[in-house]
Amino acid sequence: MLTSTLPSDRAYVNRHFYRYESPCPLEVIETDIKKLEGEILTKLKKVTA
Repeated sequence: MLTSTLPSDRAYVNRHFYRYESPCPLEVIETDIKKLEGEILTKLKKVTA
């Protein structure tokens, strides 16, 4: 006999309120990554100097 471990009054919000948003263009993501890489390198230089 299988029993559920989830309470029966649990609300599945994602099923009813989730709205798909397409991801940013790759150029925007790539720019963000390059910016973060620069920030990380700057912080690493401060630590290792």
